[in-house]
Amino acid sequence: MPDKNALELLKFYRDEIKQEFNLIAHRLTWYVTCQSFLLTAFAISKGNLPGGRWFPAYLLPTIAIALSILSFFPIKFAAQAIEKWLLKQTSLLDDRSFGLLEYQIERPGHIHWVSMWFPQLLPFVFSGAWVWILYKIHA
Repeated sequence: MPDKNALELLKFYRDEIKQEFNLIAHRLTWYVTCQSFLLTAFAISKGNLPGGRWFPAYLLPTIAIALSILSFFPIKFAAQAIEKWLLKQTSLLDDRSFGLLEYQIERPGHIHWVSMWFPQLLPFVFSGAWVWILYKIHA
């Protein structure tokens, strides 16, 4: 029979992990939404502003790159918080005195690290695209 307090603690850890994953999902949603608006504004203004080329050529890419830099850190910090909660959860599950072995599943140790690639690399992908756009405009 599992220890009731340990079971409550496990539930707490899992809720915290879920909360951090939700934070990453929300941060990625607003980040990609902002990037799509900036890309759309860039495409429209580039074709329709023959005299005001500074706006699409300099301002929009600069804002997009700055947004990428600012977005990376909150995503990275949430991923680090998930890692800490997962370590606490694993420690609790591994302690046989609590009787929580039935709640444990075997996963490769690197699975969390791999699952965090996309959210942490996306700002670099968008930044690279904007740098490429700046290069092509001025080449």
